[in-house]
Amino acid sequence: MPTLVKVVYISIVVTAIVIACVYFLWWARSFYRRKTVRLRPLRAQRVSLWSDPGAVEQLDFRGGAGGLE
Repeated sequence: MPTLVKVVYISIVVTAIVIACVYFLWWARSFYRRKTVRLRPLRAQRVSLWSDPGAVEQLDFRGGAGGLE
């Protein structure tokens, strides 16, 4: 075989091996992270999107959210 063909063939094979090694290392790292993950503690005990302000008739809306003060 000519020398140029050998060089191209070897470079293709080496590139494929490097790509396979990088893929395997990436897969092994993600597999390890999935197996060693721990549950995080909850920061809030109760989740609420809205709270009842009480009787609306007694609230003062003239000053906005902060009031007149």
